[in-house]
Amino acid sequence: MDRFLAGRAALVTGASRGIGRAAALALAARGADVCVHCRERRDLAEEVAEAIEGTGRRSLVVAADVADPAEVAEAVGAVERAFGRLDVLVNNAGYVAPHRLPGAEIDVVHRIIDVNLKGPFHCIAAALPLLRASGGVIVNVGALNSRAVSAGGPAYAAAKAGLVAMTRNLAGDLGPLGVRINTVAPPLTDTDMGRWAMDEAGSPRAGLGNGQRVADPAEVAEVIAMFCSPGMAYLSGETLYLGGGFEAPPPATPPPSD
Repeated sequence: MDRFLAGRAALVTGASRGIGRAAALALAARGADVCVHCRERRDLAEEVAEAIEGTGRRSLVVAADVADPAEVAEAVGAVERAFGRLDVLVNNAGYVAPHRLPGAEIDVVHRIIDVNLKGPFHCIAAALPLLRASGGVIVNVGALNSRAVSAGGPAYAAAKAGLVAMTRNLAGDLGPLGVRINTVAPPLTDTDMGRWAMDEAGSPRAGLGNGQRVADPAEVAEVIAMFCSPGMAYLSGETLYLGGGFEAPPPATPPPSD
């Protein structure tokens, strides 16, 4: 495997499980030292860090609420003290809970926006001095259903759609500073949040279209790693929707036999 991140350092938010865990391992496999961020499940984050260190890379666990700018700043400071630099920021931390109308609790709606939309902005703002110094890369993790009816609910879809707009707009601000930013928007994925969406929708195909299947976290992580490659140096402000056949027409009906 091309170790194009050798000598580099990465911070992956929400990395104790799911897509974040897979992304942390994928970046380490490409040579990066990786900070594994979590909010509560430090035990799982420590397991990810141990796996990274087993590959010969350095790792660090930080716990912070990405909705709190002060906690984010402390986490980024810990990365700088441990690694002396930051080259890759993956904004993956997410939150979702039932919030459909009627009956939605406004505090839940606010929390969804705070984590999924404000959280990445807090992380980018705090990490920008380090990313600017290294000519770094930001990868936001969105959602395919931000452009359709989402099993996660309206506030979740709106937050992820806002993340796409943020990516497009920040690319113009960050480009002159030598920092690239893009978004990966996966479909329903085999994670704890994905399984929650299946339960919430009462279907194992929540939000899936024709020809589409549930994605594996490792498949999403490979795309995240791709965005960090030097070969993608011209790419910024883009969102890659991982459709997996979402736009495919329904299978053709075979002609009747004689």
